[in-house]
Amino acid sequence: MEFAPEIVLIDDDKIIHKMWKLHFSDSPSKLTCFSSVQEFLQKAENFPPTTQVFIDCHLGDGLRGEIESEKIYNRGFSEIHITTSANPNEIQSKSWIRSIQPKRIDQFS
Repeated sequence: MEFAPEIVLIDDDKIIHKMWKLHFSDSPSKLTCFSSVQEFLQKAENFPPTTQVFIDCHLGDGLRGEIESEKIYNRGFSEIHITTSANPNEIQSKSWIRSIQPKRIDQFS
């Protein structure tokens, strides 16, 4: 997968944040991590609509990334991807989701 200049990761797991930060430490892409969709939406105006947004499918408190991602889509973002460590077939297909990727960035296709 080719990465955009601006990347956002939304995941409630700080270990995943660290993994992604390490991966992008020598990259021309700028990574910003958030723990929730709400946290991202509070800062969304700071990101161009071309930002790639990667959202965990299980966000905690019973929230599903593929459902919550519609709020991001409605704010003008179209590069929305779901990350998961579960079976990708368990993710609900939504028209605004570009891809479903493994949570471990070194396994991206």
